[in-house]
Amino acid sequence: MRDPHMREETSKFSDLIRRLANGILVINLLIYACAAFYLYRSRNDHQKENTVAVQNLASVIEDSIAGTIEKINLSLFSVKDEVEDQLAAGGIDRALLNRSIAKIHSRIPQFAELYVTNAAGDVLYASTVFNRANLADRDYFAELRDNPKAGLVFGSPLVGRLSGVWVLNMARRLNNRDGSFAGIVVAPITVEHFQQAFSHVDVGKSGAIALRNGALELIARHPDIKGMNRKKVSGTLRELVVSGRKEATYQTRTPVDNIERLYAFHKIGDYPLYLNVGKATSEYMAGWRKESAIVSAFLLLFSLGTFIYSRALMLRWRSEIKAKEDLRGANEELENRVQERTAALSVANGQLATDLAEIRRIEAEVRAISRYTRSLIEASIDPLVTIGPDGRITDVNAATEKITGHPRAELINTDFSDYFTNPELARAGYRQVFRDGQVRDYPLEIRHRGGHTTPVLYNASLFQDENGTTIGIFAAARDITERQRLEENLRALNEELDQRVALRTAELERVNRELESFCYSISHELKAPLARLEGLSEALTESVAETDFDESRRLAERISVASRCLRSVIDNLLLITRLSHVPLHIESVDLSELARRIMAKLLDGEKERSLLVTIAPGIVAAGDRSLLTILLEQLLGNAVKYTVHTPDAKVEFGETWHSGDKACFVRDNGVGFNMAFAGKLFQPFCRLHQEDEFEGSGIGLSVAQRIIERQNGRIWAEAKEGEGATFYFNLPPPASEAFFNEPDTSFERIIDEKTAEIRATGLTAIETLAILADNNDKTAGEHLSRVRYYAGMLAQRLSQTPKFQAYLSSKPNYAEDLSSASLLHDIGKIAIPRHLLTKPGRYTPEEFEQMKIHTLVAGDILGRGNSSIVTRFGRDSYLALARDIAFYHHERWDGSGYPKGLKGEEIPLSARIVALVDTYDALRSERPYKSAWPHEKAVAAIAGERNSHFDPDVVDAFLEIQDEFKRIADMDEA
Repeated sequence: MRDPHMREETSKFSDLIRRLANGILVINLLIYACAAFYLYRSRNDHQKENTVAVQNLASVIEDSIAGTIEKINLSLFSVKDEVEDQLAAGGIDRALLNRSIAKIHSRIPQFAELYVTNAAGDVLYASTVFNRANLADRDYFAELRDNPKAGLVFGSPLVGRLSGVWVLNMARRLNNRDGSFAGIVVAPITVEHFQQAFSHVDVGKSGAIALRNGALELIARHPDIKGMNRKKVSGTLRELVVSGRKEATYQTRTPVDNIERLYAFHKIGDYPLYLNVGKATSEYMAGWRKESAIVSAFLLLFSLGTFIYSRALMLRWRSEIKAKEDLRGANEELENRVQERTAALSVANGQLATDLAEIRRIEAEVRAISRYTRSLIEASIDPLVTIGPDGRITDVNAATEKITGHPRAELINTDFSDYFTNPELARAGYRQVFRDGQVRDYPLEIRHRGGHTTPVLYNASLFQDENGTTIGIFAAARDITERQRLEENLRALNEELDQRVALRTAELERVNRELESFCYSISHELKAPLARLEGLSEALTESVAETDFDESRRLAERISVASRCLRSVIDNLLLITRLSHVPLHIESVDLSELARRIMAKLLDGEKERSLLVTIAPGIVAAGDRSLLTILLEQLLGNAVKYTVHTPDAKVEFGETWHSGDKACFVRDNGVGFNMAFAGKLFQPFCRLHQEDEFEGSGIGLSVAQRIIERQNGRIWAEAKEGEGATFYFNLPPPASEAFFNEPDTSFERIIDEKTAEIRATGLTAIETLAILADNNDKTAGEHLSRVRYYAGMLAQRLSQTPKFQAYLSSKPNYAEDLSSASLLHDIGKIAIPRHLLTKPGRYTPEEFEQMKIHTLVAGDILGRGNSSIVTRFGRDSYLALARDIAFYHHERWDGSGYPKGLKGEEIPLSARIVALVDTYDALRSERPYKSAWPHEKAVAAIAGERNSHFDPDVVDAFLEIQDEFKRIADMDEA
C-alpha cells in the first residue's frame, strides 16, 4: 500500500505533467500561429515590393521609349517640312535634301536610317548609302496613302529592305501643295536597339521584357528566343489591351517559355505600343521561400526543444534529485558564462592580432611601392630629375649621373642650370613650366664634367601635393644624339645615291652608244655580201631552171629562201635597234581604224581563205602612231599566219578589263601554244613551232614587246594548244613625250636594276627608322608594311579617276614615292613617352594634347632642309611627300583636325590618302585599347566619315578597291 504522501506527490506530479503538456502544446500552437502570420505578412510584403519594382522598371522603360519615339517623330516632322517646302518651291534639290536628312540622322542616332519615298513607294533619298527599293506593299505606306489625316504610323516589325535587319518602321505622310499624296518619310528603329536597351535592365535571370504593337505582334523581347511565335500572347494581356487600360499588374504563366512571372503592363503614351516587364515568381519569391524554410526549421527545432525540455523535466522530477540537478544546472550556467567570456576575449585578441598584421602589411606595401617607384626611375634610360621651387635639384636617377658625370650626392641641392651649355636658356624653360604648367621637347645641351656635350629634348611638368600646392618640377630628357646621327646618315645616303646614279648613268650611256654603233656597223657590213649572195642564188636558179637537175634546183631555192630569211633577221635587228632610240610622238591613235587598214592589207593576198575578222569599234589609245602600226602588223600578221590551217578561222581585235586596267587584245583560234613555254615567247629567235610549218624569223614578238615597253606598257599572252592564242597589251594614260623618248636598251635595264637596289637600301633604312620610332609596338613593322601597300594601291586607283588623272599621270613615280614616304607617317612618335604609347585605355585630354605633338616633331625632323629637297628633287619627291604626310595626316576634311586645322583641298593629297589607309589599318588591327574590327565594319566606319573626316573622292576610290585591302589584311592575319 502506497504512502498517502507518495500518492499525493504522484497526483501532483501527474497533474503537473498534464499541465506541462497542455502548456507546451499551447505555446507551440501560439508560436506556429505567429510564424504563419509572419510568413503571410512577409509573402505579401515581397509581392508588393516586387509589384512596385516592376511598375517602376516599366515606367522608366516607357519614358525612355516614349522619349525616343518623340525625338524620331520630331525628326520626321523636320524632314516632312523640308520635303513639302521644296515641293512647294517647284522641285526637290536632291543634294540639299540628302544633306538635311543626313544632318538630322546624325543628331538622333536612335534610328537606323532615314529615307523618303515618292508616291509610288520608291525610296529616293536616304541619310546614308542610297539603295533603291520600293515600299508600296508595306502596311504603313498603304495606311498613309489612303488616309490623309493619318498622323504618326507604326508598321509591323519586319526585315528592312534597305537595312537587312529586323526593324520597327515609323512613318509620316508627305503632301503635295494641293494636299495630294506625295510619298512618305520613314525612320526605322532596329529591333536590336530595343533589345540592347532592355538588356541593361535587371529583371533577374528568368525575367522578361517585351514590346508589342497594337496587333500584339512581338517587336522586341529580352531575352530573345529564336524561332518563337511572335503573335502568341497570354489571355490576360489580350484582355488588358481590349479593356483599354494603360497600366496594370498581373501574374500569369507565359505561353512562350512556360515561366510564371509577375508582369507590369504599360501602354507607351498614346502610341499603339504595349510594354510588359516581368520578374519570375521563382526568383523574386526565392527570399521568401528561404525565409519560410528558416522559420519552419526554427519551429521544428522549437517543438523538438520543448519536447526534450519537458522530457528532461519529467526525468529530473522522477529521479528525485532535483536539488542536485539544480546545482548541476547552476554549475553548467557558470561554465557557459566562463566559456562565453573566454571566447569573447579570444575574439578580441584575434582582432587585435589581425589589426597589427594589417598595419604591418600596409607598411610593407608602402615600402614595396617606394622601392618599385625608385626602380622604375632608375630603370629609365632617360635622365630624370626633380627640381624644387628655388631651382635646386632635389633628386636624380642613374641616367642623370651618367650624362653629367657627377654622382647623385654632388648633384643634390645644386642649381640645375649649371649643368647646361646655355644656363640662361635652361632657366627660361624652367620659368615656362611655372607659367604654362609644362614644357614639351625643349632643346638643350647637357655638359659632362669631362667636357663633351649631349643634345637633348627636355619635357617637364609641375607636380603638386593633395592640396594643390606646387612642390617642384619633374623633368625628363631624351638623348637625341642617335637621332641626329641617323638624320645625317640619311642625308649622306641620299647624296651618295645621287652621285652613284649620275656616274653609272654616264658610264652606261657611253657603253650603250658603243653597242649601238657596233650593231649598225655589223648590220650594214652583212647587207652587202648578203645582196651578192641573193643575186648569185637567183642567177643559179635561172641557169638550172631549164635543166633536169631537180636536186640543183632544190638547193638553189633553199639558198634563196635562206638569203631572204637572213635579210629579214637583219632588218628586224635594225628595227629593234631603231626602236630603242627613235623619238616618240605621243598622240591619240584610233586603234580600231588602224587594225582595219592592216587587216585589209594582210587579206589582200588571202582572198581564197575563209577568215572571220571582228574588230571592235572606238578603241583609242595614247602612243606613237608609227610604232603602234608596227605592233598591230606583228600581232595581226601572226594571227592570220597561225590560223592558215584552221577550217573556220577567226581573228578578233577588241578591248577588255584585266586586273583593274583596260587592255587591248588580238585573239585567234589557230594552233595556239603550250603555256609551259610562255616564258620564251618574247625572246629573240625563239620559235615555238617548226620553221617548215610556219615561216618567220622568230623576232616579231620581241619587236612587239620592245614597242610596248618603250611606251611604258605591258604585253602578255594566254593560249592553249590547238585552240588558239590571245595576246594582251595595255598602254598607260597620256604622258609627256620626253618620258617615252629616253633610250631603252639592255644596258639601261642594268642601271634601272642598280638604281632599284640603291633605292631599296634607302627604303630599308627609312623603314628601320620608322619602326624604331614606334618601337613600343611589336606589330609596328607589319603596320608600316600594310600602310605602304595600301597607300600605293589607293594612289594608283586615284590616278585612273577623271579628277586626278591629268595631275597624277604627269607624275609617273607618284604612287611609288607616296608608298615609300608613308613609312615615315608616325616618325614623330619617337618623342612621345613610352607609357603613353602603350597605355591600354583612352587618353585623358591632357594626354591627347601631348600625343598630338608627334606631328609637330615629325614636321620639324623632316622639314629641316625641305626647301632644298623640293628645289632639287621636286615637290612630289618621296622625302617632300614624307614631310607632308607626317605633318598633315591627322588633318580632317571638315577642318576639325590638327595641327593646323586645314580644310578640304588645303590638305596635301598625300596626307589625305595616308589618313584613310592609316585609319583602315588601325581599325582592322588589335590595339591595347580595342579588339580588331572586321573588314565590313571598318569600311562602314570610313564611309560614314565621308565629307567629314575624309576626302570624298579618296573614300570613293577606296570603296572601289576595298576587296584588295581586305585581301592584304586577311593575308597578314593568316
